[in-house]
Amino acid sequence: MLGSVANGLGVESALESSAHPIAQQNQNSKSRVKRELELPEPGKNVQMLVSTYGTAQNAVVSPANFAELALVETLPVKTVKPPRGPGQVLAVVGEALEAFNAGLELAKRMRIQQSRVLLAAPEPMIPGLAANRRLGDALTARKRSLKFLSEPMPSVIAIDLPISAIWNEDLAEWAEEMVTAVGAIEVWAVVDATRKPADLARWLAQLHRVDALIVHNARITDDLKSVLDLGYPVAVLDDLPATNMLWRSMLHTGGVQNP
Repeated sequence: MLGSVANGLGVESALESSAHPIAQQNQNSKSRVKRELELPEPGKNVQMLVSTYGTAQNAVVSPANFAELALVETLPVKTVKPPRGPGQVLAVVGEALEAFNAGLELAKRMRIQQSRVLLAAPEPMIPGLAANRRLGDALTARKRSLKFLSEPMPSVIAIDLPISAIWNEDLAEWAEEMVTAVGAIEVWAVVDATRKPADLARWLAQLHRVDALIVHNARITDDLKSVLDLGYPVAVLDDLPATNMLWRSMLHTGGVQNP
């Protein structure tokens, strides 16, 4: 799995005005200048040097990919950052394990100890998780929230809300109650990019508030654009900050593959 990159995905480009961009790969590496990737002509090969991998990737821009790239160009894609103020709480809502793991990744970006990531779930969902890191009901969550307010750093609370909440309003009500109980300043929802957009939309509609999305499986879906169509800001794509540069790279290559 790709590691968390606090400053986003850097992209180096050796593109010049030449009709054959690939021919530029022998250019002295010291002369390369980091800049945002320009939109290529549909169907042309381009070379992208992704600094996270340190290797070149060649890709062909299909008309469909080109349309998606053009879409990103028109969007005011702004990197969504997690709260970092003293005592602030970020609620990460989703399937228990996915939400908790997403919280652990965010803790790295927020530069807080992973012990500050708690799980709100009606039942023990993660084997080995200490009892004092699970909030099983709203009363317990309210008591802990009072402690959060007096602490010098933020906390992350993963709140269990399975996809089955689409058919079970009680699950959604429980999750909403926990969001309120922990005093979350922001609510980020964890979604799987390979799921049907209609199901994701119905699941998200169960929440009264969603400030941003954490997207999993972005690099393997055939329709990453559908995530944008959900209408929420995207904070994370496969554990990486969802920068404009990363959107371009993922849409351009059809997803960033593991090296």
